[in-house]
Amino acid sequence: MQLSERLSFEEGAAVPLQGMTAHYLIHDFHQPKPGDIVLIHAAAGGVGLLLVQWAKHLGATVIGTVSSEDKADVVKKAGADHAIIYTKQNFVNAVKLITGGQGVQLILDGVGKSTFTGNLEAAAVHSHVVIFGASSGPADSIVPNSLMARSITVSGGSLPNFISTRSDLQRRFMAVQRALQEGWLKLRLDHVLPLAEAEKSHRLLEGRRSMGKIVLKVVGS
Repeated sequence: MQLSERLSFEEGAAVPLQGMTAHYLIHDFHQPKPGDIVLIHAAAGGVGLLLVQWAKHLGATVIGTVSSEDKADVVKKAGADHAIIYTKQNFVNAVKLITGGQGVQLILDGVGKSTFTGNLEAAAVHSHVVIFGASSGPADSIVPNSLMARSITVSGGSLPNFISTRSDLQRRFMAVQRALQEGWLKLRLDHVLPLAEAEKSHRLLEGRRSMGKIVLKVVGS
């Protein structure tokens, strides 16, 4: 696979993991369409911002959860119709208010423990909840029969399972590059740090003080 000349070295480093993660999450479970409402947790993160843009590009109404006003502004500029500041609002109540009590058709959750149970309350009839991370810890267990009342589907996602063949890897990577070249998908590089400051990158992530992607760079490269 060849990186587009339009992308910088740092952008090239940021694209593969999070770009292809966003691609399979949007396309392989319940691809959003006009009229759908999509809830994206940690929407100001690297994957989150890409998901916001992709869902909006496909015509969905997008709701993103974030931890601060600054992040809410970034998420809205990326195309989100609504930004819920979960440190100030109960996201389930906010979703019900936004959707008139109906809930959302797709929930993309890389947070886990602090959000998963609420997802089942925010989900609409025939909705799909996809969990692909655990930044707050592993999600609590549920009774499968609890999904019956609204026919909710819960899935788990992990990128290696979606790029296990060379053709899948190429297809997803090229789709991400094409979206970037067309201009409707944009990367946000929040910090480009020397490898020696890797500890600082962890502090930024743990303190929820980053938006978009953090790239570590070997000095001189």
